[in-house]
Amino acid sequence: MVLIFILAILFSSTDLQAFVLLSGPTEARMDVTEENPRIVFELSLNPPSIKEKDEFLDGAYADLSDEDFWLTLVQLAIRPWNDVADSYLEMDVAFSDYATLDKEDRIFSIVVGKTNLTTSAYAAPGIEGKTIVDCDIAVSERGATARSLAFTLMHEIGHCLGLGHNHSDYSAVMGYARTDRSLNLGLDDEAGLIYLYPLSTIGEPQELAGCGVISGSTPNSTTLALVLLTPICLPLTRRLREKFKPRA
Repeated sequence: MVLIFILAILFSSTDLQAFVLLSGPTEARMDVTEENPRIVFELSLNPPSIKEKDEFLDGAYADLSDEDFWLTLVQLAIRPWNDVADSYLEMDVAFSDYATLDKEDRIFSIVVGKTNLTTSAYAAPGIEGKTIVDCDIAVSERGATARSLAFTLMHEIGHCLGLGHNHSDYSAVMGYARTDRSLNLGLDDEAGLIYLYPLSTIGEPQELAGCGVISGSTPNSTTLALVLLTPICLPLTRRLREKFKPRA
């Protein structure tokens, strides 16, 4: 027990993080391939209440109509996921009369409507075996500030991709602890996406599997697992940081 405690202290002082898979040890992916990588979200026509448009991205979209601003906001939430290097996934969004919260229709939808008082948005993936066959995102009609809503959408889209909540990385979009609401993914968000949707040119990134936290683990078992995986994950984390380091 003393050894484990020491390891845990050492672990807490590192910058090691890990992505989390939505469905635990049996990861689920959207029904896409490198040859057919595109998923289109159907967007409900009625926008939510969006506040502080003038402050969002220095007012770049402040002159848009409510509908166009809503569409642009979702596009901006999708873009960071599309821009991840070494992932083949491509997502898009379009207004549609068919957008609805129905896990049986196999249509990926983003729908504005009534949610409970504490929820601004939530994702409801439909999983069959290892395939995410449907994922609907419900957005509260009460809305939020443009900045907060765009970030929330980026988080919920991550669930539709197959990623769970990451509470070990304060820079991850998929965690709850991030205070930065910029539309930038964390390193672990990118690593999780590459693990699920890797370009064939990089091969199968199986070594990433050892750094994924299994969704649903208890805090004690999760901490212990990550401590024991530190010798494996630290070199990988450093390589990924070097890979995604901005070039001058």
